[in-house]
Amino acid sequence: MTYPAVYPEELVITLKKAREKAGLRQRELAEKVGVPQSHISKIETGKISPTISILIQIARILRFELMAVPKQYTGLVKSLTNNDPNAFTQPAYRIDEDD
Repeated sequence: MTYPAVYPEELVITLKKAREKAGLRQRELAEKVGVPQSHISKIETGKISPTISILIQIARILRFELMAVPKQYTGLVKSLTNNDPNAFTQPAYRIDEDD
């Protein structure tokens, strides 16, 4: 079965920011991955979805850990990793004066 390509906007933003933070130009990242610079550009603009193998290579170069997280836990993971500070605004436990 073939699934449609799903390209989350967050991934595009995260990859581009990580590349820039690492001080790499698209061409430098492309050389390390073994693809043309235009391929990295198309990934960063969301025009194409990277293959899993390309995504793994990019993640390793940018010092990222790829994880598959069940959808029901993505809010929790984002909260724990500070990617979405508003995901959980309530503390897990709060001590009131009555406690």
